[in-house]
Amino acid sequence: MAVMSGLNRFEGRSSLHAWICAILIHKAKDRGIREKRQKVFSDFEWETDTRSGEPDLSRFKPHGEGAWPATFSQHLWDDRTPEKLLASRQASACMWHAIETLPTLQKEVLMLRDVRGIHTKEACQQLKISETNFYVRLHRARERVKVAVEAALG
Repeated sequence: MAVMSGLNRFEGRSSLHAWICAILIHKAKDRGIREKRQKVFSDFEWETDTRSGEPDLSRFKPHGEGAWPATFSQHLWDDRTPEKLLASRQASACMWHAIETLPTLQKEVLMLRDVRGIHTKEACQQLKISETNFYVRLHRARERVKVAVEAALG
């Protein structure tokens, strides 16, 4: 679309191929920068093999060159006290309550992008909105959830 809309600005100082490649590179960089700013909730999930929600520590290599020290992987889980687990559950419950109370338009955007991990363009097509509108709604939804969680947890 950028090539077609900018074709009248092509001055012929380079080959058409080079000009199109430059547009492609700039668009890819812009998208990379835009996507880098977003983190979806699914990025934070642990892959687990047990019902308890504990990560599978067997995926760490035994101690050796280029491997994690055996004590390091165990040390990661030493501070999981009942108090911290309870606080984590309270924060999670508060977050979900805040999401449920969002206005419908903001909730739809947040659920599609951050919970289900659907890419921006696909979510925009589903909701029949522009990317700009999508990002505005997403920002407002995230901000409301953040404020609600901070207020509830102090």
